[in-house]
Amino acid sequence: MFHRRSNFLVVWCIAVRQISDALQESFVFRAFFREKAKGMNEEIRKKLKWFEFYENNGRNARLTCRHFGISPDTFYRWKKRYDPKNPASLLDDKKNRRPKRLRSSTISAAIVQKVRELKNKNPAWSIKRLLMFLQEKGIFLSASTIYRIVKKTVRE
Repeated sequence: MFHRRSNFLVVWCIAVRQISDALQESFVFRAFFREKAKGMNEEIRKKLKWFEFYENNGRNARLTCRHFGISPDTFYRWKKRYDPKNPASLLDDKKNRRPKRLRSSTISAAIVQKVRELKNKNPAWSIKRLLMFLQEKGIFLSASTIYRIVKKTVRE
């Protein structure tokens, strides 16, 4: 009987020690985040608060997202970028969101100019009418391509 009780006490002491270590780490973690947040811009401070909440609530990402009203995709994207040693990793670099390659137009400028001139001379012509007229002249474009050219002309 004594042997079982001593094992229980040992297990219980270990569990209490782990809980106290976790609490101590939590307090240290909070102090660490507060110290880091001083002198930083608002964007970094806001994201540091996300990660502080995340760490203090059992690393529950969904709870963090609900608490701050952000999408899980956003949280996980920033979690992947975050480097605790470099708070600047939480800055949003808008240059990185730009596509690496943009498609360029495969239609020559002369054909685009011809479609624009036709539409300006004959504003009542439909896309279908423009398509038939261009095909008679030997210029073969799809109706959607002609529409995009005309739509772009109207915006400019």
